Amino acid sequence: MPSSQSRLPRPQKSESSSTTGYFQLTRQPWHIFCFLLPLVIAYEAASLHYFADDSGQLVHTVKAQRLLELMFERFGVLGMHLPAAAMLTVLLLWHMLSRAAWKIRPWVLLGMAIESLVWTFPLMMLAVILTPSVLAQTGLTDLADWSVGARLTISVGAGLYEELLFRMVVIAAADFVFVDLLRAKKKLGAAGAVAVSAVAFGIYHTSTASGFDLTWFALYAAAGAYLGTLYLLRGFGIVVATHAFYDVLVLTIVSPQ
Repeated sequence: MPSSQSRLPRPQKSESSSTTGYFQLTRQPWHIFCFLLPLVIAYEAASLHYFADDSGQLVHTVKAQRLLELMFERFGVLGMHLPAAAMLTVLLLWHMLSRAAWKIRPWVLLGMAIESLVWTFPLMMLAVILTPSVLAQTGLTDLADWSVGARLTISVGAGLYEELLFRMVVIAAADFVFVDLLRAKKKLGAAGAVAVSAVAFGIYHTSTASGFDLTWFALYAAAGAYLGTLYLLRGFGIVVATHAFYDVLVLTIVSPQ
């Protein structure tokens, strides 16, 4: 991987626990892997329960997950769980290249969960400010007949696969173009990558047959900028959980029952 700051850092020798604090550990691949593994397993299992037909084929899925599957299919690789496997494999390879210890610190994982929940509330406030009607109409009324379990499942899936696509993949690709090809300064390249990701995130959520809605695009683009910045500052694990917590709040508490 190129050495741009918004992508995976270069492999480094393992640091001792005395010199590696919470904020460093939460950005390291091993704790990200351990933090996200239960979410991945829960989503993949629950999606088969809630969204599969009698033949075992998924009839509902997160659109970002399907886009990632189509990317794999372009290279002739097929499989229902490929995006999840790819995400976990990248984290494991990153960890092995870093030569860091395999020790798990449970207090770090607990801290990541609490921190992610804290980061959720500014995102909710942003949604309320930009679209006050979000508390009465979430734009997701097509999910009104879904069970709570199905809503929780789709919320976790959105957190996992939308962040994998728009933050890990799109930001890395855009940063490569800005910094490595166009020779922009690293901070400018990171800002440009977040902006590209935010616009793509807005288009992704508002590209429907009913037409373009500027208000909702502004909300999702702003949310994409927030999540992109959070990704660069706090890492992939925190941003996935923040996104998932937000969707859980919207789909199980805010949206119509």
